[in-house]
Amino acid sequence: MLTPTGGKRYGAVVSINYQGRLLDGTVFDDHMSDEPLPVMLGAKMVPLGIEQALHVMQSGEERTLRLLPEEAFGAIDGEGIITLPRFAVPNAHELESGMMIRWQSPKAPKEVNCLVAEVNQATVTLDFNHPLAGQEVE
Repeated sequence: MLTPTGGKRYGAVVSINYQGRLLDGTVFDDHMSDEPLPVMLGAKMVPLGIEQALHVMQSGEERTLRLLPEEAFGAIDGEGIITLPRFAVPNAHELESGMMIRWQSPKAPKEVNCLVAEVNQATVTLDFNHPLAGQEVE
């Protein structure tokens, strides 16, 4: 559910209360009871589908949105998944599948969070996609 207050032009700041859920009902983000979250329109602070909805919603209006992966956190990008030789990964002996770590990706100018997707005797596979990539959300 999304409830905005404020203007609708690019650069305008609107305040929103929202709750993000997976289609199975699992809540992954909840700002319904907190102070409203300020969002500058056009600044890519929220997923595209939410930004588009905010431009047409009236102040105080409530909506439930269903966003496709491309409108939410993106599709899974195969180029965002890399497999490295185990010897090339510091502290590989401490890593387990499912862990989140900080890593300097060859495609990023700074360290970013990534998921340790798989660890085996020879390699470590890291996933740099957003944790909710590929998911349809409400």
